[in-house]
Amino acid sequence: MTETLEAFRHNDAFAVALVVGGSIVIPHLRRAVARLEELPPA
Repeated sequence: MTETLEAFRHNDAFAVALVVGGSIVIPHLRRAVARLEELPPA
């Protein structure tokens, strides 16, 4: 599976959020990833 630049940027931002926010952001990250997966490809 090839990862688009946009997906890479999202994953990078999520990684930063996890480092800064700690484990409290894990449920929010899960929801965000689920929503992104529901979107049709651009």
